[in-house]
Amino acid sequence: MEDLAKFVARLQGLSLEDLQARLPDPVLLLEGAGPAPESGEVFLTRDGKPTRSREEEAAAGTGAAPPAPGGEAPAAGAVLRLVKVVKTVFPSRITVGRAGDSDILLNRSSVSKQHAFFTKDSETGSYWLTDAGSRNGTRVNGNPVGPGQRVALSDGDRVNFGGDVEFSYFTPRGLHPYLPVLARRLLQKPAGG
Repeated sequence: MEDLAKFVARLQGLSLEDLQARLPDPVLLLEGAGPAPESGEVFLTRDGKPTRSREEEAAAGTGAAPPAPGGEAPAAGAVLRLVKVVKTVFPSRITVGRAGDSDILLNRSSVSKQHAFFTKDSETGSYWLTDAGSRNGTRVNGNPVGPGQRVALSDGDRVNFGGDVEFSYFTPRGLHPYLPVLARRLLQKPAGG
């Protein structure tokens, strides 16, 4: 997970070619603070490894613990890259869920252990989202994705896992013109939220 404000500051002003070189994969944007963390929450992935729970971070002494239960996610939001980070029996799937072997780890009670997965069309480069039979469902732009149903994603699509975790999907090409919009929004937010 990367802080949205830092992400935008780092990439704003780059040419499309430079942006694609630095960011070859699509991203999921969590704009704003997002849902409050749940106790012991592990949220998203970072640097190819799942983030650790607050308790694990404290035990490791890294000082990088996520917010305390009832606290807030980063005020500006967060960015998650769509990349395969965990070796599983499904090498072509970027998995989303509460299970520890998920590529995108969302340890929330509303998210199933194996909630959904992303796949890339090898011919077109397009990404698809499939619900893996989740209990609380997956939605794209407010529309339910049935169990096993595959939905093609487009830039700006709102992707919701379990009802309370919603992201915006962007390819590098689609993100490029949206970066100035994000920068303006971040500048307009009052300090502290």
